[in-house]
Amino acid sequence: MLETTHSMRHLPDGAAGSVDVAAQRSQPARGDVTDRLHPAIIKIMVGCFVVMMVVFWLTLKASGEALFSIVISSFYLLMYCGAPWIMGRTGSKHGVDRGQARDLNEFLGSHMITATGELTGWEVLIQVCSIAASLMIATIGICIVIYLT
Repeated sequence: MLETTHSMRHLPDGAAGSVDVAAQRSQPARGDVTDRLHPAIIKIMVGCFVVMMVVFWLTLKASGEALFSIVISSFYLLMYCGAPWIMGRTGSKHGVDRGQARDLNEFLGSHMITATGELTGWEVLIQVCSIAASLMIATIGICIVIYLT
């Protein structure tokens, strides 16, 4: 898509119509583009998963079989979140520069380079946290129904 809008800039005035305007609006200033995910976004995602597991623990604590499954799932969550955290913590000791931490509001107002293109900070937040938040909301709803019956 960028190649199409780039090649349309070479057309005579008025030939590209509003496409030039849309292409110019989608181009961020080079100063506020990052390739690093803000740590607060990961914390939000992990927080959703932790809330989901706590709700499961509170709802299903009376059943031994269900509690066994919850313990195993909690262990998997610990590994899922712990392995990247440990790798990130040890990366700086092996020459990986973590960069300057930015404010979350500044990140949300900037753009991020991904393998599939450029996204705004809000789009990154939604893509990373939407599944975790949806699962958390569904879990709360299911556990409320279980508790009330």
